[in-house]
Amino acid sequence: MAFTIEEQLCSDMDIFFPCNGLFRLHVATAGGVLPEKLMNLDKILNYNAKQFRSYKQQFEYIINPNLDEIKFFKSSFHRQLYIEDFVDKARKGFVSFDKSDINDPYDKLFHVVAYPKPTSEIFFFHPKFDLREIQFSETIYQNIIDSNNTFGKINLFSNI
Repeated sequence: MAFTIEEQLCSDMDIFFPCNGLFRLHVATAGGVLPEKLMNLDKILNYNAKQFRSYKQQFEYIINPNLDEIKFFKSSFHRQLYIEDFVDKARKGFVSFDKSDINDPYDKLFHVVAYPKPTSEIFFFHPKFDLREIQFSETIYQNIIDSNNTFGKINLFSNI
């Protein structure tokens, strides 16, 4: 059964999937509504989320150098609390995105929070990931490439 609109609006879902065979993505939805193609992949996305837990934190990470321009933090403590979960994903080899405007569930802009330092290992996603029906990863990859500034806000799910 697909993720319902109510589930999406009430949840900060963590979505994990490979992107174009080049890298792994983590997207925190922050109560945002997903494209229909993603909503209907609930079993695959739940499976991938379970597989994520078995990954080891083996990568060094980088925080988006423009994060403080994209998101306002009251203090360095609040900033540290915010990035903690995204750093966990990056240390496990994922480019980790968050929804940019949490006040608009239909807004499709996301920004990179943290990502692994480049290494040859990062470019091979784990075979445990369920890849069935994830044909849209080419589009997401192109959306990232087409973005003039990958450290700004990106419409990850356009054309999906």
